[in-house]
Amino acid sequence: MTPGETSVSSALCDLVGRLGPGAADHPDDLEAQLLDICAEGSPRELAAVVAAAREGIPRKLQGSRTAPFSVVSAVLARRWANQ
Repeated sequence: MTPGETSVSSALCDLVGRLGPGAADHPDDLEAQLLDICAEGSPRELAAVVAAAREGIPRKLQGSRTAPFSVVSAVLARRWANQ
């Protein structure tokens, strides 16, 4: 990545900061916005972020009130990796 380019993770943080935690509720819109912001970003990183949004992982992470984040994220990561 060259100076001035925005990474997918930076663009995602920016979108969540501006739009709130529901930024990933509409994966197609999320993908389009990320492509607008960081067209030169990593295609793999972008695909992973959008796939996670399509699977509802952000909502599952936000919605877990009974288990620690580290436990929920580990379970979701394993489940997602096994698909």
